[in-house]
Amino acid sequence: MLQLPANKLCADCHARNPRYTSLTFGVFICNRCFGVHRGLGTHISRTRSVTLDTWNDEQIRAMTSVGNDKAVSLTEQPRDMCLKLMRDVPH
Repeated sequence: MLQLPANKLCADCHARNPRYTSLTFGVFICNRCFGVHRGLGTHISRTRSVTLDTWNDEQIRAMTSVGNDKAVSLTEQPRDMCLKLMRDVPH
């Protein structure tokens, strides 16, 4: 799935080579946006590492049925939420 062009960039900020996902939204995200999503809590965004976590069949199906391209087309402005939250998070 990471080989698809849209999944090679973070769905939120467009950073290259995302290595995490938000299962809730079905998107691939970068390390920084992963931190923002984790900070939101699992009731809003359930996150997973592409390589470090184990995946069950249901989770794989969920990701293959959405992906960055479809998720971005379904939302109004997907990047705005994460970018706003990143500005609010101390570095």
